[in-house]
Amino acid sequence: MVPRQRAPLRRPESRWRKVYVGEYASRIDIGLGNLKGALGEAAFMIGLERNADLVAMASYAPLFVNVHYRGWDPDLINFDQTSCFGTPSYYVQQLFAVNRATRPCPPA
Repeated sequence: MVPRQRAPLRRPESRWRKVYVGEYASRIDIGLGNLKGALGEAAFMIGLERNADLVAMASYAPLFVNVHYRGWDPDLINFDQTSCFGTPSYYVQQLFAVNRATRPCPPA
């Protein structure tokens, strides 16, 4: 049975326990990084913000890759000897860093 209202969980112990969500990234069917993966990561990060009472920190990984030597896909920032560029996930991270939540939104 699906509840009609989505009420936030009451977690009084959250004042004492914090979580670090380390090294997350989309990996399935996104190749070197694309909009589909970036949107999935944005949805995940919204979930982190909704649980800000529990989540103290989070980090994306891996960050950098030399385009001539790839050991892992996707990476946030690609570079070679002359240039560098970010994947769509880089711009999602940038949007969340610049546009910080200052007040909670009412539940829908």
